[in-house]
Amino acid sequence: MKIPLILFCFLSLARWSPAESGVGQKGWLIPPFGNSGDTAEIRVRTTIFKVKGREIPMSLLEQPAPQDEALFLRLAAMAANGQAELAADQHFSTPHGRELRMEAMKEFPYPTEYERRGTEMLPASVEFRLVGTSLVAELYAGDRSGTSGPSTGTAGRLILENIRGDQQRRVPVSLPDSPVDGVLLSPRFFTEKTTTAWRSGDTAHHLVSMFRAAETLHSPEEAHCFVFANASVPSTEKPVAGLPSDWRLHALTFRLPRDEGRALLDNPQNRNDAGLLASLLASSTADGNTRMHNHAILRINAGQRLTTREPAGERNPFDQHPASGTGEERTVPLGSQAESIEEYAYATESDLDFTPQSFEYRNLGRSFTATVLEASKSGTAVVEIRLQENSLVENKLWPEPDGISRSFVTRPQFVETAFEGTVRIAPGSVVCLGAATLPEEMTGLDSSGAEMEITFLKVTGSPAPGMEPTPPPRTEYEVFTLTAEDAAALRQVRGDFSKVEVLLADALEAGTAHSMEWAMLGTEETGKAFIKARMEHCFPTSVEWTQRGWLRPLSFDFRFCGPSLTILPDGAAGGPATSPRSPLNPVDTSQPGETQKPVTGVEFRHDVLLRMLPDTAALTAAADSGGKGGPLNVPVATIVNRAPPPPAVGGRIVSISEFHALPGIPEEQCWLVQVIRRR
Repeated sequence: MKIPLILFCFLSLARWSPAESGVGQKGWLIPPFGNSGDTAEIRVRTTIFKVKGREIPMSLLEQPAPQDEALFLRLAAMAANGQAELAADQHFSTPHGRELRMEAMKEFPYPTEYERRGTEMLPASVEFRLVGTSLVAELYAGDRSGTSGPSTGTAGRLILENIRGDQQRRVPVSLPDSPVDGVLLSPRFFTEKTTTAWRSGDTAHHLVSMFRAAETLHSPEEAHCFVFANASVPSTEKPVAGLPSDWRLHALTFRLPRDEGRALLDNPQNRNDAGLLASLLASSTADGNTRMHNHAILRINAGQRLTTREPAGERNPFDQHPASGTGEERTVPLGSQAESIEEYAYATESDLDFTPQSFEYRNLGRSFTATVLEASKSGTAVVEIRLQENSLVENKLWPEPDGISRSFVTRPQFVETAFEGTVRIAPGSVVCLGAATLPEEMTGLDSSGAEMEITFLKVTGSPAPGMEPTPPPRTEYEVFTLTAEDAAALRQVRGDFSKVEVLLADALEAGTAHSMEWAMLGTEETGKAFIKARMEHCFPTSVEWTQRGWLRPLSFDFRFCGPSLTILPDGAAGGPATSPRSPLNPVDTSQPGETQKPVTGVEFRHDVLLRMLPDTAALTAAADSGGKGGPLNVPVATIVNRAPPPPAVGGRIVSISEFHALPGIPEEQCWLVQVIRRR
């Protein structure tokens, strides 16, 4: 039976309706030009192109200034010739100061339960999901007298969202009595969303965001979405030229072998962030070990800070059910954000025949957020940057297939990396935001060892003479394992950090010491900042033998492992340990203005598994012991320390302590040394 697809079209206008803000909260935009009473309609056009390859994104890095109109015409010509895809093109008019919503949706059926018939997995029940495009616009025209803003200028917010469900994923399913594994076709839903804090003084098309298309996030074939918008008021007056405070921000992330990354960052010649970025760009295009992992673009206007009135609580794009927020309203800056998300479905329960019976969804993908905290003064501005990625490393099979019974369930292993911090930037700025080591298990099955992830922010343009902001210092935290003899030697020179560095370098070269974890932040002297990389390890906590003689896991638990480095603002260092905002803790408990408080502490945390997860033999032994085995203990060691800020130049030893049973570390290297430094 065919299930009809229903098309919904919806248009609304409201004076003060709550809408999604730049970071996804419910809120009300504060009129940027005041209540001028101007009721003129604003003409708006939004366009999305999708282009394969990396050539065009890379070319934008080299532009001396944004050339958005020329880029728009180029992509339009490519779309007309079939070299690019025109994903959306919307023309509409909206009254001054009114919120407009447009939706073009259809109901898409997808299976939520399956039943097994022979070797096939057939849908047993179906639910519906709305897919399509939606748009929210709340724009204001400048005062007609020109006293409150540009006479033909517009400001406000635009939100464009595109949800698709046109692909399926092949998921392996255990068929214990079959010579081959079964396949379950799971739906793939993709969400590509741009929220922009809009301000413009011309009638040109502006590139408001660029990001990797959601369906290619885990594919070797790259494609990027280019989102354009223009808004203008019909007028006989001459349009104002493009605002000089329209800045294009590039967020770039590289991954390379850990040792190569440390060598680059430790090289005194790479203290200049622009030179370091140039080296990584050259290496990534030379078929070396360096690869560009992510490249995204946001347009911001640094000349005026747009604000909203919003309730407490924040939506995180990786949360399946975002918090709407409670408590008193507050005034917060309006940010711009680009999201590229895939809803990943995975089975959480199965029957005695290992047929999946229920599913959960996890949002995978990337987000890039930029919020102007301090508007441009003398050519510089303070901007808060947030970057987050959730990814799937592998689907773990439990128990491990032995080639005979073929009985297993599939559980995904997820990885999250994130950065947040404030930086002072200007046109032409390049800032190394942070870096962290990634253990081998975080980088995928095809990896040959631990890697390092380095993140940059680049602003298109050339700085005015004398206006280039001073690059912020790099705050580093490192954990070493070393022998008792080396630990005793360190105690003797603890007060002289230059001697500490020499001793550690000699021990590393001699092989009697090992750099266990390292993280770095390159942010302002004020405000909270953090960087983290963690992996969600899953493993069965109890198992049983079925009547057919198959080993079946009954329940699973999780352990989150990996490093994080947090710079704490005033008021946070003396209280309990604060957790960086994450998908598991999406509520923002900070107060407005906290980002500009002086730094009073640094916190480093690293969770590490003390031994490998249970294998098939361990599960079998547990089940044999009493019919149902478990719970299986998987111990995790937590290395955590909170310290005062490092000195302006140099560093110090935070702690020296004895610690045994670390995985992969020689038994004689049972001493941990934690070091903090600033360069």
